[in-house]
Amino acid sequence: MESILRTRSLSGSDIRLQFGWRLLVGVLSYGALLLSLVQGLDFAIYFFLVPLLLVSKLCRKPWHYVALVAGASLTSGVVLFPWVWDYDPAYMPLLGVALAVFFSILFGAGLLLRKRITWLAPELITPLVWLAMMVFFSLWPAGNFWLDIALFQPLSAPLISYIGSVGITFLIVFNNAIWAQLLVVRNRWRQFSAILLLATLLGCWAFSVAAPSSSNTHRVALVQGNFSLDWEWRQLSANGLIANTYEQLSRRTIGQNVDLVVWPEYALPVDVVQHNPTLLRRLKGLSMEIEAPVLLGAIVLDGDSEDHFDSALMFDRGALAGRYDSKYPAFFNQFTNPGRGELGLLQPVESKLKIGTIICFEETNSGLFLDYISLGASLFVSLANNQDLGLGRQLAARYGQLRAAEMGRFLVRASNDGATQVVDAKGRVTQSLSMDEAGVLIADIALFEDDTWYSRFGYLGVVLLVFTTLLISFACHKRGLGECSQEVVRDL
Repeated sequence: MESILRTRSLSGSDIRLQFGWRLLVGVLSYGALLLSLVQGLDFAIYFFLVPLLLVSKLCRKPWHYVALVAGASLTSGVVLFPWVWDYDPAYMPLLGVALAVFFSILFGAGLLLRKRITWLAPELITPLVWLAMMVFFSLWPAGNFWLDIALFQPLSAPLISYIGSVGITFLIVFNNAIWAQLLVVRNRWRQFSAILLLATLLGCWAFSVAAPSSSNTHRVALVQGNFSLDWEWRQLSANGLIANTYEQLSRRTIGQNVDLVVWPEYALPVDVVQHNPTLLRRLKGLSMEIEAPVLLGAIVLDGDSEDHFDSALMFDRGALAGRYDSKYPAFFNQFTNPGRGELGLLQPVESKLKIGTIICFEETNSGLFLDYISLGASLFVSLANNQDLGLGRQLAARYGQLRAAEMGRFLVRASNDGATQVVDAKGRVTQSLSMDEAGVLIADIALFEDDTWYSRFGYLGVVLLVFTTLLISFACHKRGLGECSQEVVRDL
């Protein structure tokens, strides 16, 4: 702390040099923590922002903030979002703009709030701004899924069933901010708060891991075809190699008492319903042969145009028994139109399964899951095709874990080449297939119909959480518990 304050007595060139070195160390430390997250060390999420927050407290001039924003944006893009480049380099400028806007507001708004709202605890500023940015970016075409860092701690039961992944994200950022502030100025109140918050997050993880498993009553089969070639080849091969492979894999379920067989999104990337009567008959016959309903991903052309719907078709007892067109297709699928029909559940003829169907990008959309719960969904089935996302495949699968834990339902996920997995009502992956391998996952699941607090009241839990933290901050200010920290922040 003293070394920081002594920078005021240094010459201008010395200050610039000292800030440059500290900026470099801060950005490299941030990058190292991000890299550890990518490599599977999820607990690094509790401290990944600390280096940047410490550097932000040293910023004096506009170029300091510009350098910090540039370093944070570049590091985030390189470490966390290489899959965007793998998918389509044309989206990199959009990603760069989004990251620059986000970090500019995160650090700039923090400075303004510290000066204007004296009763607001410094460690609360960053999570509040982060939450505001989630609201802001939810209005963009790409949405705010990339700010939902709760995906690095999907095991957050039971708390996530009250405040959702947005609330968990708020607490994770709050934890980062309070530990950063604790390195600047220490007092017993802040130390107690930091330890309590970290213990709460770790306690949720421990509870999720140790909670007993539910009694399983139904069985599903998830088919992973593993066709990683381009779209044009897959369309040409849909009636031949691809359909044959999925039929053969599905026949492995015969005699297994399976209640549902699931193929991934775009398993058959052709219009089965309107323009492929031969394949349509084969699929109807398959549901009779294996004596189980088959839910699969295909396309349905939208009129005479090249545009199509990203669809899920359910075949049961020799008939096309249900269809769902994705209502929230991925924003980068320029030829995919959102579904226009009324939202409904898919339900096999003789089964208690009440299926809320999720396709690809919709795993990030809590609102869709809430709508399904209001209709009485007892199971979520997710169809995905993440082959172009590289590292993003593993990250994308985690959103399903968040949604399962929020809603208190099982979620089964079939993907073209991974991750194909079963997630229980606590957000735990109970079974999965190996990535980049063809196979069938037969798993037992349980059906639930009880509502969680989050599925009943939505974002009310987050609102109450934020209001409570603001109330505590104001009370502490009135009692003088925050005066020391505010003085130090102004000195910095």
